[in-house]
Amino acid sequence: MSLIFHSDNINDFLDFISMAKKNARKQQLCEAYELKNDYFLVIPGEDEMINHLVEEYGERTRNVSHEWLMEHGKNLGKVYLQ
Repeated sequence: MSLIFHSDNINDFLDFISMAKKNARKQQLCEAYELKNDYFLVIPGEDEMINHLVEEYGERTRNVSHEWLMEHGKNLGKVYLQ
């Protein structure tokens, strides 16, 4: 199951990615998207540390799916954690 991180602030989004890279317990290939000036990072699997960081820098979204982002969002590229 994927976790989708959401932030409406680019600086918080980038800070989250920076911290997640340092704290991920396993290597993960994620995808970043922009949709209507909001930023999303699709993170495969679950990681307790990443879940904690989500709450600090944004929120976990359940109302936007990865498929919706692929169809309607602007793909910003891949992000490797760890």
